[in-house]
Amino acid sequence: MIFWTGTFFVACSKPVPMASGTPLTLSNGIQIFVEIAADDASRLHGLQGRQSLEDNHGMLFIYPAGSRRAFWMKDTLIDLSIGFFDSAGTLVEVYEMKAGDEHSTVSRSRDIKYVLEMPAGWYEKNKIVPGTVALQMPKK
Repeated sequence: MIFWTGTFFVACSKPVPMASGTPLTLSNGIQIFVEIAADDASRLHGLQGRQSLEDNHGMLFIYPAGSRRAFWMKDTLIDLSIGFFDSAGTLVEVYEMKAGDEHSTVSRSRDIKYVLEMPAGWYEKNKIVPGTVALQMPKK
């Protein structure tokens, strides 16, 4: 039990570097690099512990079906921009989220299948607003 607790403490307190990421092109031609969170464990951990994100790098959360989604910033050290995408992959909502904020940001839409977290201000910087861009998922 003590060994597990010690291992857990080290894993949670040590910042995890961002992987190079999977290249993904948005429908407006912008190429981004994302770490994929497609299972419960990776979606739960998200970007917690990261100290920075490179421009055009982020995390793409993929869910099995569209639903209402809620995100918070507990244990997240950097401000983020978060985009909610519907089941067709179209951006429908964008929010700015502050590091450490434990209040949930909940989607208005009940059909959110993809969530893209990027560095704070990324959507505004790239002039991306709801309805203007869609995800182009890589072919397997």
